[in-house]
Amino acid sequence: MNKNGYTGGSISHILTMKTLLHKKISPKQWYLIGGGILGICLVASTLTAVAFTIDTSSQTDTIGPGVLIYDIDVSNATMARARELVTARTIAYAQSPIVVPIDERVFTLKPADTGIMFDITGALEAAYLARPKGDAFSNFQTQITAFMTPVTIPLAITINDTQLAASISHLANDSQDPIKDLRITVEKGKATLHTDTTSGKKIDEGAAIPIIRTALLEMKTETPRLSRVATQPTVSRLEADKTLHIVEQMLARPLELDANKKIQVIDPTLFGSWITTSPNKERLTIAIDTNKAGEYLARFEKEFARAPLEAKMQVEGTTVKNFTPPQNGTALSKEKTATSILQALISRTEKTPTFPRATIAVDSVKPVPTDPVVAQFGIIEKIGTATTNFIGSPSNRRVNIKAGATHLHGILIKPGEEFSTIKNLGSIDAKGGYLQELVIKGTRTLPEYGGGLCQVSTTLFRSVMNAGLPITQRQNHSYRVPYYEKDGDGKSIGPGLDATVYFPAPDFRFVNDTPRYILVQSSVDGNRITFNLYGTGDGRISVVDGPKTLSTTPAGNPIYAESPTLKPGETKQLEKAHGGGSAVATYTIKYPNGTEKKQVFKSIYKNWPAQFLVGAQKPIPIDQKFASPTLTDATPIPVLVP
Repeated sequence: MNKNGYTGGSISHILTMKTLLHKKISPKQWYLIGGGILGICLVASTLTAVAFTIDTSSQTDTIGPGVLIYDIDVSNATMARARELVTARTIAYAQSPIVVPIDERVFTLKPADTGIMFDITGALEAAYLARPKGDAFSNFQTQITAFMTPVTIPLAITINDTQLAASISHLANDSQDPIKDLRITVEKGKATLHTDTTSGKKIDEGAAIPIIRTALLEMKTETPRLSRVATQPTVSRLEADKTLHIVEQMLARPLELDANKKIQVIDPTLFGSWITTSPNKERLTIAIDTNKAGEYLARFEKEFARAPLEAKMQVEGTTVKNFTPPQNGTALSKEKTATSILQALISRTEKTPTFPRATIAVDSVKPVPTDPVVAQFGIIEKIGTATTNFIGSPSNRRVNIKAGATHLHGILIKPGEEFSTIKNLGSIDAKGGYLQELVIKGTRTLPEYGGGLCQVSTTLFRSVMNAGLPITQRQNHSYRVPYYEKDGDGKSIGPGLDATVYFPAPDFRFVNDTPRYILVQSSVDGNRITFNLYGTGDGRISVVDGPKTLSTTPAGNPIYAESPTLKPGETKQLEKAHGGGSAVATYTIKYPNGTEKKQVFKSIYKNWPAQFLVGAQKPIPIDQKFASPTLTDATPIPVLVP
């Protein structure tokens, strides 16, 4: 294999022949070369025919010859090998600083810090389709064509606007000749306004963004040279005097800091040295110097530090056994604590001043996997969770909920895989551990194996939304079911966040579009069922707006049917009344690169009249129509409109 990833000697020949085409060669030399090529082609033709006869069935995922993704040669590579090559190249680029010349100096910027992302899957799919597959002769023709006209597949790249702007801001600050503007310093608890000013030099951050973006999108290792422009002081004396007064109010009394219920009293002569100001157009912005405050806060670091614990897991096929969930640790957050200190001090400057305590804050620390199994699958943190409540359920429904949760417990979902709830619930009968319980079927609620499994799918649906995973199939129930209009604590949330399942359809499905595996874990505790999803978070955020009830409709007049199985005058209720209506919930996934995906789940629920069987001689209200007199309590009743 050469440095570009060629795996066969024939590709090296391609490069050699292309090189010859660019040299001056005599007719005699061309004659000799042509004869050599003909001989090679005849041998290659025979070898190619044998190769395709043997390997066609096992090489359906192989990319054709003469194909490059960007500058990465993936010719004749399997899709898995091509992914390795492209991934290695993109990781290397993302982690290697690129050169950014600014005036006469040189600075660097790491592409990974700009939120750069590569559509490797899309490029691989295009590469696979770039060369047609066929019989030995057509494949030989394809390889000959590839000798002369290699195909280059572009690699789609996206940049996170926010992260790019932040990276350029850091670059601008590092490369600037800073302005000396109006400023305030605090020494020994006394604030002083300094009025001596000078101009500075700094790059235009807005102009630098498209220049550096273009270089990143082209995977350049160096950007065009940037020039700094002169910058002038901007803070007005009036605004500076206002800020001085504010700082003096902040210094008026000691600061109380809550360190895990142990109150620390900090004198203004100490915390005053943490106060800094910076120009913001005509005003001064007050801040707390994290480094200076950090010297004091360091004494509390051990007290607030808790080591994270990585997951422990045993994998058998696609199922996880003996799983111990990972636990995030904690570490004292100097940045968040500095913010708390600033907020406490600023509150002293209001018209009605208060003197709240600042609080030491902590950051969550994710475990770094050392176990090779955990590292292989990337199960390092909880990425989604949801709990629903099924209080009031009959015993058979409880059995089915627990059985369904057990079937969905411990499943590993590969990156890019679509998960089907139906396919993973096992055999929905007695063998699968299920009992007969009421399910919605047609216009009736009848006992069938697996009644209550929608509690399982509904809980999974909500945990998937919490994790920010794309949902590919979801169907609401025919009518409103009270179990699904509550949260895990039994509080009402209204209709619209339910997901029904019934073999073979409808199903609840979603896709793992994260770069690592996802582990599904379930548990049933009392009247609550919980799904936890574990994996590797990538910074995405999910938001569910709703559910919002759009309309409601009454259940309608009761439906009656005569039954020969009941005594005259006897009545048996088959269905309870349920009002209908509609609801909507908007599900948004916000990815770290700034892109968003929205899914709107609109649920329409039928009105569901009460249904009764009556003895043949039971008086029926005159405004009601009758169904067939042979109906029993197991027969679906047609919906009769009065």
